[in-house]
Amino acid sequence: VTDLAELIRSVKNRGDGTRITYLPFLMKAIQAGIEVTPEVNAYCYDDGFILQKELNIGVAVEVGEKLVVPVVKKVRDKSILQLAEEIRELAEKARSEKLRPEDVQEGTITITNLGPFDVYAAVPLILQPQTSIVAIGTAREVAGVVNGTIQVRKKVIVTGVFDHRAVNGAPGARFLKTIKSHLEDLNTLVLGLR
Repeated sequence: VTDLAELIRSVKNRGDGTRITYLPFLMKAIQAGIEVTPEVNAYCYDDGFILQKELNIGVAVEVGEKLVVPVVKKVRDKSILQLAEEIRELAEKARSEKLRPEDVQEGTITITNLGPFDVYAAVPLILQPQTSIVAIGTAREVAGVVNGTIQVRKKVIVTGVFDHRAVNGAPGARFLKTIKSHLEDLNTLVLGLR
């Protein structure tokens, strides 16, 4: 995510107060992944699963000893900057204990962000009846091969956990591969946005 990290850094340096992180970009990459594997955005019950029409992404937020999951609704209809602002607002409401019931309802998939804890990877638990959860680890500088040379690159690990009653291994892998390609290549990410 070297190019993405540079874009985020440049936005922070604009000085206009814009606070942007990896999360809105991850949300848009998840949106692209769901176009390939729609069953990732579903509710699963004992008698089957139901694909969800809306894409409402919950973002796990630590509040003291608790974990709450406010939901960014209608992700498909929002820009990166709109998503960034809504994530910020919901996190502030969570930390000040001002979330309303509707702020934590109707999530169709959840993200857990390990970056603030300097954790590289984890296997999160699905928030049922959702069929999937995605974790993003902290961005780290590591050696990478680029055009035959070794360079310092920023990398993250994105982990997906799926309810196998709805999402088997191959579709889950296709979903994660789509997220990977969108986060690694800004052209793919930006051109794929609607």
